[in-house]
Amino acid sequence: MANLVIRRSDLYPVGTSVGAYPLRAKISGGKPSGSSLATATVAADGSLTFSSLTEGALVQLWAEVAGVHVYMQTGVPVPVAPVETLQERKRKRRQLVGA
Repeated sequence: MANLVIRRSDLYPVGTSVGAYPLRAKISGGKPSGSSLATATVAADGSLTFSSLTEGALVQLWAEVAGVHVYMQTGVPVPVAPVETLQERKRKRRQLVGA
């Protein structure tokens, strides 16, 4: 599972409950079909955080704002493994060969 953090208070005002749905759930001009994968509420700082979505998934975010169905398509980030520095690789290699 990965964290998805969105800062789009222009689309979703503070306090709005937003659902994350599969891409195929979008219905033009209406609420998405089926149930949401996760829901979150826009925080006071304008951020929206989903913590239970699958890494690399494409999702539709949806909320009804002032009677308007607001969609936003986004991808869930995939964590990147930290890159070893040259010094770290040398240290590991020395440990392996006993130097």
